[in-house]
Amino acid sequence: MNHLPEDLLLHILSFFSALDAVQTSLISKEWRSLWSRVPSCLYFSYHLFLKTKTNSDDDNAKIFADYINRAIYTRRSAIQTFSLSFIYVYDYIDLVEDWIRAAVTCLHASELHLDFFIHEEYHEKKVQDDEFADEDEERFGLTYAFPLSLLNNASVQVLRLTYCFLEWPEDNMTMSFGSLRSIFLDMIHLTDLSVPLLIEWCPNLAELELKNILGLPNLRIISPRLKKVALEYICQTRKSSCKSIVIDCPNLLTMRFHDCEADRIVLKCDFCS
Repeated sequence: MNHLPEDLLLHILSFFSALDAVQTSLISKEWRSLWSRVPSCLYFSYHLFLKTKTNSDDDNAKIFADYINRAIYTRRSAIQTFSLSFIYVYDYIDLVEDWIRAAVTCLHASELHLDFFIHEEYHEKKVQDDEFADEDEERFGLTYAFPLSLLNNASVQVLRLTYCFLEWPEDNMTMSFGSLRSIFLDMIHLTDLSVPLLIEWCPNLAELELKNILGLPNLRIISPRLKKVALEYICQTRKSSCKSIVIDCPNLLTMRFHDCEADRIVLKCDFCS
């Protein structure tokens, strides 16, 4: 294997998961940094480190974090996708932010997929164990706050976020997410101003998907550039639906609604007329 051309070896490694690719660095000295030059994605799934009889959640999180550190900071080439599924706890806030910042600014990821939802029972237990959690925080407290400012003038084209807060920059006037073409938000708390602001910052946004979104009494999606809009379970609170949903996208090609209720729904698009 050591005598094969590097291009062929990189092609073979491109079919490996990030975990398996990193482990090939143990084969020999020639393989030590080979995996880091594979032009593909970095996919980190916490489910690869399932709890065993000897390891607790905290132990597994530490093992997983060490593995991610090694994979990111020995990487030598740009990547297409950075995908992270992780049981987030506050102890890891600096690490998580460093990983994401490295993926965006150093590895120039085109796609950013962040999923901090593991399973319902785990998060319900975390809420029960936290004496400071109240009823409004049960679903969206105790989780990561994604800094939107990190995307300013970055090369990210696809953003997928699950189960986190959005940390809004203090200076809204200087934000420009010109590379973003697609946004998918799941289990995110938004306000009436959030969606219009995101659309304003993304002049080339073509796809917007919102799923399991709370905090929206009045949802307004207004853009001449959007081609696809998908909405699923959008509401003001878990006990009350939206007051109004307005979609004004004249060039819309695809629209999907599922489990969305509102007192008033307004659709303005060419195929709706």
